[in-house]
Amino acid sequence: MSILKSNNNVLDFNDIINKTYYLLKDSSYKDYVLLEVAKNIKTILLDEAQDLSTIQWAILGFFIENCFSDIL
Repeated sequence: MSILKSNNNVLDFNDIINKTYYLLKDSSYKDYVLLEVAKNIKTILLDEAQDLSTIQWAILGFFIENCFSDIL
């Protein structure tokens, strides 16, 4: 993250994607975050899948595995 963004306490889209990925990879936070998200997710609608990066697919995988494991 650039110094300008850091000094102004702002994030861009890629920062949010990266922070989400590392949050879900961290075992200290992963279970809590996925539990809270799973309470409210019933459906995942994916549009423009060809535009997703590897890291976005990994984030999607975290949610599918943890929010829909009972139907997989």
